[in-house]
Amino acid sequence: MTPTKQQIEAKALELWMQDRLRREGAEALAINPTEFELAEEGFIIAAQHSLMRNPVNNWVTQEKPKTQVYPFAFDWVEAEKSNILISGTNSTGKSRLAAKLANILKTLGWQIICFDNSSVWKKISDLPICIEIDESENFYEVPIIEGKSVVYDISQLIPTQQKELVDFVLLDLWNNRDNDNFSWVMVILEEFELYGRTTRGNIAQNIFRIMHAGRNRQIRTLAVTTDLALIDASFIRLCGLRYHGRLNIESNSKRRFRQYYGKEWLEVANSLPLGQFIYLNKNKLQQIKVPLFEAKHKPISYTQYLQSLQPKPKPKKIGLWQRILGRLQA
Repeated sequence: MTPTKQQIEAKALELWMQDRLRREGAEALAINPTEFELAEEGFIIAAQHSLMRNPVNNWVTQEKPKTQVYPFAFDWVEAEKSNILISGTNSTGKSRLAAKLANILKTLGWQIICFDNSSVWKKISDLPICIEIDESENFYEVPIIEGKSVVYDISQLIPTQQKELVDFVLLDLWNNRDNDNFSWVMVILEEFELYGRTTRGNIAQNIFRIMHAGRNRQIRTLAVTTDLALIDASFIRLCGLRYHGRLNIESNSKRRFRQYYGKEWLEVANSLPLGQFIYLNKNKLQQIKVPLFEAKHKPISYTQYLQSLQPKPKPKKIGLWQRILGRLQA
């Protein structure tokens, strides 16, 4: 017998509660998911197959992926409405893609703030300034340059210090953008699993607030991660623009991807070559090829930036008789 909609929703809610209880404990059960969230995270489909006594891992997506590889695509208008997620295993071109998106947005007048814990952005991006943070520095003295695109190189910090610095800068950014007279800001977080594994904790709550309500203050987020399974589904749900590179070999990674996009797109993601991504925009999927981004200029250090602000000495004017005397002596 075909299950009713009410039976499917009740079973989906049961599966969701079991999953949250296993991953986050009893505290997570205080939040009731919407029907959209249950469907997006794959629990509706899982409930259908459970009630019909079919194995969950036999279901396939209704939308079959097209074998055609499309050119690079980026909806910058949609970037004002939603956040961006880039995922994929190591050496798939995630950071290069993020640097390319940052270049496009910077050209359109956006301010870019990138937190780089891999120390690669000072080599691959064209953002104007790179501030390297040493572990001996006081985080509350870290320079925040209003209106300037900047890379915070936090690769020398341990993870707890990285979280503390990100939390400090983002809190300052939020508190100082209470009107509409600012340009759009894109916050880029490399290794997003460090901050978004769960929604608990100060840093996760701060990022969750920006991703959820940042549009009201013209702030958006670009999250870069190696594995969808390492970040909370609440963060994924807030990213309407997504780029997925080749998957990790772990079963959890494949299971999470299949929950969102189905078995056939999973097969595509497993075999993506370097520089190709599955692109999601407005609930439509495409396989795209991203050209290698090469920066025309590299970021300067914060010291060089301060030196550029110093007034340059004016050249001394040479009088007529001094020029004549100089010619005679020559």
